[in-house]
Amino acid sequence: MWFRILLLFVTAFWWSLTIWMATHTSQSVDVLSRYSNSYFMMLASLLVVSTIFTIFQFGATYRWIHGKRHNLWILFFSIVLSFGLAELFIRMLDPIGISYYEHAKNYHLDKVADDEMYYRHQPNLERDYQGVSVQTNALGFRDKPILDKQPDELRIMFLGDSVTFGWGVRQEDIFARGAGEMLE
Repeated sequence: MWFRILLLFVTAFWWSLTIWMATHTSQSVDVLSRYSNSYFMMLASLLVVSTIFTIFQFGATYRWIHGKRHNLWILFFSIVLSFGLAELFIRMLDPIGISYYEHAKNYHLDKVADDEMYYRHQPNLERDYQGVSVQTNALGFRDKPILDKQPDELRIMFLGDSVTFGWGVRQEDIFARGAGEMLE
């Protein structure tokens, strides 16, 4: 009896969630003049899940699920335990760089406002981001101090994004430094 009540509760939860999510109106209205394509796909998925739980309430399907309820409980708790342990592992050991976001926030806060470029790197900055030391020169570039140009000296400047900057890479290993050393 308690299993049927639980199944009814779960079914009511999924239908309530589906109906509540259906009241949303997306900013980009591509489907039914109300939803974006991705939101509509999510809503369709919720509708499928709700329908499946409704079908579980009747006849042979309910008897089969009721007969397998012990295995289903073991499966459910195994999944919850596995996700919980994975979350704990990732938060404690940070093997895939989740801490990137905290360091990225600090990096953006270390920038200074610029009228032409919106933001630029602070000159003569020395910080650690994700365990990598970052130093900028007097111009705010991640490079050695730039000396006066010699006659017949060729200079190349690399402009770009985090790859060019070398996010997470030691200063001596960034590709611009390697290219400069190859051209010397």
